[in-house]
Amino acid sequence: RSERQGVDEVIPAISGRGAKNRSLFTTGQGLGAEVGHGGLRAVRIHAWMGREVKRGDLEKEQRQFLCSGIGIVAGVYSGWLKCTNLNVGRGYWQEQAPRHRVADPRELPDLRICDQILASWYRATREARLASRLSGKSRFNMPHPRTEIQASPLAPEKPLAWLDAPTRFGGLSKFLRIERPSQLAFWILFAAMASLILFTRIYNVFTYHPVFAAYGAVVGALIIARYVFFALYNPPLLPPDVYEPEVAAIIPAKNESMGIYATARTLAEQDYPSEKLTVVLINDGSTDDTGYWMDRAATDFGFKVIHLAENKGKRAAIAEGMKVHGAEFTALIDSDVRLDRDALREILRGFCSPRIAAVCGHTDVENAEVNWLTKMQTQQYFIAFRTFRALEGHFRSVICCSGAFSVYRTSVLRRVMKQWLSQTFLGVKRTFGDDRGLTNLILRDGLETIYVPVARASTIVPETLSKYMTQQMRWRRSFIIEAIIGARHMWRRSLGAAMAFYGLLLVTLMAPFIVGYFLVLGPVTGQVNPVGYLIGLCLIVMLHQTFYWAFQLPPAKKVGFLSLMPMLPMWIVASLLMLPWAMVTLRRRGWGTR
Repeated sequence: RSERQGVDEVIPAISGRGAKNRSLFTTGQGLGAEVGHGGLRAVRIHAWMGREVKRGDLEKEQRQFLCSGIGIVAGVYSGWLKCTNLNVGRGYWQEQAPRHRVADPRELPDLRICDQILASWYRATREARLASRLSGKSRFNMPHPRTEIQASPLAPEKPLAWLDAPTRFGGLSKFLRIERPSQLAFWILFAAMASLILFTRIYNVFTYHPVFAAYGAVVGALIIARYVFFALYNPPLLPPDVYEPEVAAIIPAKNESMGIYATARTLAEQDYPSEKLTVVLINDGSTDDTGYWMDRAATDFGFKVIHLAENKGKRAAIAEGMKVHGAEFTALIDSDVRLDRDALREILRGFCSPRIAAVCGHTDVENAEVNWLTKMQTQQYFIAFRTFRALEGHFRSVICCSGAFSVYRTSVLRRVMKQWLSQTFLGVKRTFGDDRGLTNLILRDGLETIYVPVARASTIVPETLSKYMTQQMRWRRSFIIEAIIGARHMWRRSLGAAMAFYGLLLVTLMAPFIVGYFLVLGPVTGQVNPVGYLIGLCLIVMLHQTFYWAFQLPPAKKVGFLSLMPMLPMWIVASLLMLPWAMVTLRRRGWGTR
């Protein structure tokens, strides 16, 4: 349909009866047309204006900016997307408007919705440009967007060649979740990599010791399985907006300063009934102004605050929070996490069976664009959640419901709380690995854990190499300890879950010996040329970062295609030095980054 028809339908829904708002909408449309060939600039203009408007508290300003912001989006559609003569923008509008409930701007606590709508429209324009390239058009041969807005014939109603992929490939594209050319490119690369890995592993059987051949076979199987189950994973979810139980969010914090207020604010802005949401903030013996910001959150949002006189640790702090609520579900959230507006509503949809005791949400990186280290971690987080947890979630056996953002049945949490608080290893009381330890107890009792990728949050990751290494050392100690404990009962899970667990444990424990042989001992003795091994590692990293490039959708931060490559030398260092050191220092209790 033409952009004129779209505007006629959008104005009544957004601007209401106010003539001034209608004028602002038209102004926004004109601005969007001016930047039609640079839709990204429209997003930047919007972000800049959004920061200015958010400083005010007047509902009038919010309504006016929302109308002009949607006008910019409509202008981008009219000026840029229309020039391609490919009509996909309207479908995105129909999809996004009901979900985000923008019919009445007064329902919005802030203007974050505009960012999400702009991201959806930007995605539509990008797909349109890609589709035009696939159809053989090398450039746009349409008039200037302002001319196109003033008078343009109705575009014929014909589907995009690329978006019609399910009919071209049968059900394969739907099965593999192929919606864009970049995703098709990933699966082509994946098929090539899988063939190469299988060939290499078979070749190694006849070249190296059977131990190396077995290690290579398990590594290849795990890599292939991760991406296969990413395509297969379709978690069972309750219908939206039909299940709204009482839920309590517990957030322990130490020395987070005003960061805890930012986390609390995202909970106050949740698209969830406030009378059914209890938020408990625990000040775990902070020595800075964290207590002040918690008290301010209690005043501004009505949250409960508990101040502990001395630091007791994260587990004890959570136990204190459990004493002051009686909700059916308990959300455990890290103090540096920011939740999407619908995160709680989406994650609760995962409790579709009484056997599901815990649901893990998806966590991205909040400070992705700081430096090369945070960009690398952005891809690490995305790949770890979307592939590893998808593999485990398919068998309802997620082995680590992330401490960043997960929800538990309160009855199950209370039942294992005493044992969780008193966990020891080699005679030393456990102080870290709380998320893995809690998930391990749930799996031991035969209950189920799943992963819901649409329940999104973001966290602050280390920005310096020293803090990153300390965090990784702590995580490796936690993994080894919980893997040893979990090995006693994971064999009772489904075959797929057991194979994934023991396979990962095997390759992790063997990594120092394999890397040491191929990069140190083998080259020194002249038995191995390390170049081939390093090329294989580079290809695996390329596969991972291609997956991120293909499937990380807006409004996700783009961090550069090669930003995962620094993980290669860091993984080698971790395998040769950090993992062995973690094995011999399992009794250490230091948190490191707190």
